[in-house]
Amino acid sequence: CSSLSPLLGGLGFSAYGSANAILDRYVDEKSGDPDPIWISINWEGWQELSAPDAVGHDFGKNELTDEEGCDIFDRIMDQSNATRIVVSTTSLSGRLGKWVSGKSSPPEKSSIGQTFSRPSVLGSATPASSSTEERLINLWEQLLGISPLGVSDNFFEVGGNSLILTQFIATARDEFQIDLPLAQLFDCPRIDAIAKIIDNPTETVVQKSDSREHGLI
Repeated sequence: CSSLSPLLGGLGFSAYGSANAILDRYVDEKSGDPDPIWISINWEGWQELSAPDAVGHDFGKNELTDEEGCDIFDRIMDQSNATRIVVSTTSLSGRLGKWVSGKSSPPEKSSIGQTFSRPSVLGSATPASSSTEERLINLWEQLLGISPLGVSDNFFEVGGNSLILTQFIATARDEFQIDLPLAQLFDCPRIDAIAKIIDNPTETVVQKSDSREHGLI
């Protein structure tokens, strides 16, 4: 049981991706053995058992349910013609283009095309005070599939992770014609702080948060 990390990588995934690549390579070396049959499965992520409004939960984006995963595993065990199987709930070529080739694409809503209501535990959304903040809120809502969002929300506390942050940087580049500094986004992943970077690119935003504890998921 490997994962998609050797194929798609991800910020903070170097050790994890390397470990899974070793699993894939081990099966490659065993693939010539007639008995037993070796199969390496590059699994999609599985949903965690958590409440729908849990802070930081990804709301099922791309992930397999337990029933789906077990069904896929049963089907894999019923065949013997492949030694390497990749399980992806969305277009693998599209994900390779996004995360590996660096080809930007329009922001997507949740994988099932729905927008979830703002979790009550976050409190009220702080409204935008500028057009830049309004545009950023729109990008976040499309990427994260949650509405409404506010300028004081923490990206990682409303369901974001390092992979989605990479996509946000790409869409922000298209929207604002600016390369947002990754280190600053990890230090202060809030709409109001990001808007200051965009509107005043020569100034440094010094506000900090605990986002590093949330970001490398």
